[in-house]
Amino acid sequence: MCRCHGNTIKYFRTAAYKKMTRPITERVISQLIAEFNINEEYLRHGTGEMFVSHRADIVAELAAKLQQALHQSCHTKYDEYRR
Repeated sequence: MCRCHGNTIKYFRTAAYKKMTRPITERVISQLIAEFNINEEYLRHGTGEMFVSHRADIVAELAAKLQQALHQSCHTKYDEYRR
């Protein structure tokens, strides 16, 4: 079985997808893209990179969160010092 966002794509369905006896729904495509970071272009057409790299986005997001946490920490310490 393959688990995608709490929903289970059962083995018989994946076998039917592989044999092309059952069409792959947009929902399943969306689940696969979201769960496994698969490049949509690759999944639909077989072109491009198989996986999407979100490392740059993740690093930028973590840096922003760290900066915000440090900023809040500094203000909290300053406010405590002033009291």
